Amino acid sequence: IRASSWNQISILSRSTAFRSAPSERRVRVDWRGITSLWGMSQAMGRLSPAMFNARRNGAERLNLPIGSPEELRHSFIGFARELCVPQKWRWNTYLPKPDLNTKSDHARSGDTFFFRSLEWILQHELAHIALNHQDSAWSQEQSRAEERDADIHASRRIKGDHAIDPHRTPGVKPSAGELELERRALAAGIGLIWVGMYEETAARLSDMYPPISERIYRCLEEFGLARDSAAAEILSDFIKAWIDPKAEWHRLSPEQATAQAAMDEACHQLDRYIQDLRKK
Repeated sequence: IRASSWNQISILSRSTAFRSAPSERRVRVDWRGITSLWGMSQAMGRLSPAMFNARRNGAERLNLPIGSPEELRHSFIGFARELCVPQKWRWNTYLPKPDLNTKSDHARSGDTFFFRSLEWILQHELAHIALNHQDSAWSQEQSRAEERDADIHASRRIKGDHAIDPHRTPGVKPSAGELELERRALAAGIGLIWVGMYEETAARLSDMYPPISERIYRCLEEFGLARDSAAAEILSDFIKAWIDPKAEWHRLSPEQATAQAAMDEACHQLDRYIQDLRKK
């Protein structure tokens, strides 16, 4: 998708965020999906580096003074949640359009996350067409199976031929190919985290879809990331910032504290978070 295509996208649909219509061979998108994904990507681009650096410096908690750049980064999560529901305004009258040439490093990172995660989401919707799914599933079992298949199809398309270096020692800088794999896995993870945020905020929790924690776990497994994966660490940190930023999660010993273990814990906590929402 090119930035010049935004106006073309806006006319497709106003009733759904992202939805495939296999019978029409069309993917429908509305501004709610585009803008809320953009807001969450901006949160990722601004908050994740601060969390990553804090962890590397041995900090146990990231302080967010009111009015500070760090506090602004976290506020973008709330902004993304707000954008998940219909708004009276449209992008071109309120928000800056994504621009990979912006002079702001944080905004550029957020826009990069946005374009990459948008690609994964659209690949997921196109997968429903490629896999000859129906416009609407007849049963919970069928719906869940089709969503899983579309997730895997999209992840494989995004992953391509990239893979980890099996001979790399943990902690050693990955090769260019493995770094690209990390970027692509991060895009899939961001896309799915947005799906979870959208389902939570728009009150669309439904048994017709697989649990979002399961979907994230399965897709990252498809990428075959290393135990010290930066993508897994960044995504686990962001899930924590989204669902429970003040809590202290389970501490692991230095030997056990891998990026994969952090992602496992994040998916576990996310599953509990969604289950608690269902009880309310």
